Amino acid sequence: ISLVEYSDGDCIFLDPTLRNCTVYHARPSQCRTWPFWASNLKSPKSWARTASGCPGCNTGQLYSIEEIGKR
Repeated sequence: ISLVEYSDGDCIFLDPTLRNCTVYHARPSQCRTWPFWASNLKSPKSWARTASGCPGCNTGQLYSIEEIGKR
């Protein structure tokens, strides 16, 4: 899901050749909070479905809920 998409579903800010965001440092909150949207956190099944299509999910450092609150 993106703010505005091309007919193929790609976000208008996605570089079609490099496949990366062209406004990454100034991206909207919708993008900055992905994948931690309520719909993705609703259940383990929802998270698994999201993670299956997102290469960044389930990678990197795991933070405690306290650390997330601080950040």
